[in-house]
Amino acid sequence: MSRVLKAEVDSSGKVHFLPLVSVSYRRPFHGVSIRQGWILSRESFTSAERAEVHLPALDERLLSLHARLQQLKQLEANWDLHGAAPIDPSVLTYVMTFLSRVIDRDVPLPQIVPRVRGTVQLEWHTKSKDLEVYLDAPEVGSFLFEDVDRGVEREGNIRTDLPKLKEILHELNA
Repeated sequence: MSRVLKAEVDSSGKVHFLPLVSVSYRRPFHGVSIRQGWILSRESFTSAERAEVHLPALDERLLSLHARLQQLKQLEANWDLHGAAPIDPSVLTYVMTFLSRVIDRDVPLPQIVPRVRGTVQLEWHTKSKDLEVYLDAPEVGSFLFEDVDRGVEREGNIRTDLPKLKEILHELNA
């Protein structure tokens, strides 16, 4: 089944993704690339621009994460009552870009957790395996993996060690 996703940039520069059922756009938006059904860049978006992008065979599971990102977008300063920063909108936008690079149908979905410095943590926990990915800014972050049964620990950078991270994600189901 095909899906359409609307991307809209509001006056403060926040990008909003909303599922739709039709395909259209007000004007061409150059510089926007599509990979595995997600918008990866938005160089030409302006605050007044709206675009609807046809997304073939979009994984329904990823759409479910969109609702969680919308919840995190609503967090205001001091959301934890201890001075936490609101979640950086560029990090929230990047979460879907990042997940489209590493998630396929064989990989379980993560829990998306806010961090007090306005960033996001992605978590996968199975019986004996834990993976945490820290997204500090677009294209900036790290990961930590532990397999208790095998006594294995791995860590890396999301930019330079992406193949290693993808391998780890597939090990979660093994």
